[in-house]
Amino acid sequence: METPVNNNILKEIKKLSTKIDNLRKLIQEGNRKEDRLITVREAANLLGVSEYTVRQEIRAGNLKAQRSQNARAYKISYLEILKLMSL
Repeated sequence: METPVNNNILKEIKKLSTKIDNLRKLIQEGNRKEDRLITVREAANLLGVSEYTVRQEIRAGNLKAQRSQNARAYKISYLEILKLMSL
């Protein structure tokens, strides 16, 4: 029988596993396309956080981003995501 503590631990392990898998994909893709820019949504999916959190990190200066031509959307490089994930 699983206890609530075990369930929480299993959930956290799953989250970490997903983040590790995303990081592996990111590294593989980043090695091929280091200069590729991604959207806030893509960054949020890779980091396993909300889009709001990504925007907060940009505003706080923890994540460098560029404004797109329409000046509304941010674009973030793969290398910046890797830097943030290594903190």
